[in-house]
Amino acid sequence: MLQQVFQDGGIRNIYLPVHEIPDWFCHATGTCHACYCVPSSSSFDIFGFNICVVYTCSDLKGNFESSSSPKIRIEAKGQILEYSPEIFGVPEANENMLWLSHWTLSYKLEAGDSVACSIILPACFQVKKFGIHLVSPHQNSADKEGYSIQYLPLA
Repeated sequence: MLQQVFQDGGIRNIYLPVHEIPDWFCHATGTCHACYCVPSSSSFDIFGFNICVVYTCSDLKGNFESSSSPKIRIEAKGQILEYSPEIFGVPEANENMLWLSHWTLSYKLEAGDSVACSIILPACFQVKKFGIHLVSPHQNSADKEGYSIQYLPLA
């Protein structure tokens, strides 16, 4: 499968047949929920973030529930943002798929702000790894030092 890139209402999505999350993401294995805090030592305002998910499909016949769509849910600064992509990458049999979703916020996150993120996939998909990278126009793309991140098990 080749790389697929989609622009969807200001959110950019990329789907790749990749098994690992890039090392510049704060990430964990086997979780779909995370809470994190913009470090108080941060001198940069955060204007967006990248969410990265590695997932696989247990239903190799492609019998997907049409009533259930993938969703990203973000809670930050008292606001809840939910997003379900119109197009979703489906991995080949016995393969993983990486979903990278880039968000630009209409407000900025500042030092001390907390963010909660959930990835919800149809039942036939399983999240293997999940990561986040906060984006500032001034920071080095490889800089994740100082982020406080807590991954939570599925409820």
